Amino acid sequence: MSIAVLDNEYWKTPQNRRYDRLRDLMIAEALTVTEAIESAGGRAAPVYTGVFSVENKLSDHVVSTPATDGSHNINVSLSWLRKLTNLGQIPLILPTAIDDSSAQRTISPDSGMVALSYALAHLKANETVSDTEGFNDKMVFEPSKIVVINSEGGIPSAERKGSHVFVNIQSEYDDIKSSYQLNPQWHTTHPTGLENLEMIKKCLEHLPITSSAIMVPAHSPIGLIANLITDKPLFSSSLPIRSASTPLTTTTVLRHGLKVSHHTSFSTLNIDSMVKLIESSFGRRLDVDHYLTRMESCIDNIILVGDYQGAAVITKENEDGAGKGNIAYLDKFVVAPDSQGIGVADILWRRIEVNYPNIVWRARADNQINKWYWERSTGDLRIPGTNWTMFWYGIEGVDTINGYAKVCRKIPPSLYG
Repeated sequence: MSIAVLDNEYWKTPQNRRYDRLRDLMIAEALTVTEAIESAGGRAAPVYTGVFSVENKLSDHVVSTPATDGSHNINVSLSWLRKLTNLGQIPLILPTAIDDSSAQRTISPDSGMVALSYALAHLKANETVSDTEGFNDKMVFEPSKIVVINSEGGIPSAERKGSHVFVNIQSEYDDIKSSYQLNPQWHTTHPTGLENLEMIKKCLEHLPITSSAIMVPAHSPIGLIANLITDKPLFSSSLPIRSASTPLTTTTVLRHGLKVSHHTSFSTLNIDSMVKLIESSFGRRLDVDHYLTRMESCIDNIILVGDYQGAAVITKENEDGAGKGNIAYLDKFVVAPDSQGIGVADILWRRIEVNYPNIVWRARADNQINKWYWERSTGDLRIPGTNWTMFWYGIEGVDTINGYAKVCRKIPPSLYG
């Protein structure tokens, strides 16, 4: 079941400062949306009172969270929403609230979204809630997705001719804010992008890690429908940006995501957790002592995602023998089986690309993910006399192909069983 908070940039214009005028406009537009939903076979009902309140004293039956502007707390009562959803209707909530003096006032729709997300997450954690109407039972709300439908679409990307495909908020939030400063035209072409990003970030902080958000333009229903069905972007965000086969998109999928950390030594890692991650990903045993001994002489970077949900081990190899060289080699690329499907592989790959413009790696010829590797490589080569397929990306690949092949031949296997 869906719950919607309505927004319209026109509501914020000076001519709509009088509350009575603005309320009538909001209700009229909410009725228009209701008619559109019902004409398509759905059921909906505008809700312009009874959900949000702004007050200092909190009731036992509401959940409070600060407004996005920090000026007050917004309390949320879920009673009306429960009744409407039990009737099979989509609540269309207007951003209005009762204040301390019992007068109605407007609130920021973003503040309403954050407060509602917090209330639903709080409810889920406590499973039951009593309301003033006298019933006390389990609510049916289990928040899983935030959908922002606007006129501009997703978060603009400086690299792509369109929007970001997927955003891992924990590792990309600051970079996106910086990109807006470097691209001031986005404030005109995507005027609500940063506001929506901030709102989604605060909402997802309260929701389960499996929750996601999507920003989609109203003129692209296919993008919305596809994400509602699969909970994934239309295509992988780690596909080469300049490849002719990589589609363009105006839709962005966002997750609160996972932190990304970089290590230059295994000594700063939990070795047991790292070994478990590698072995569970490959389904084979790691020759731990031999592997760690080799890493001491050539390790360059270990990219770790979350609490050992995924990792990439990059070494610098010497084509002429042992010891550290200048060739970047992707030694391990692993994702925990229970973390697949939430974008960990894409997060890792994008980090590798940012840090290494040229890199080589190998995989067994029968490796099930070779197609995934092939789509992200500049070239590949079956190494004669071995069961290895070599992959690389970057402009140096063709000129360094012999050195790459020497590296892939000389590295001893580290997995068995």
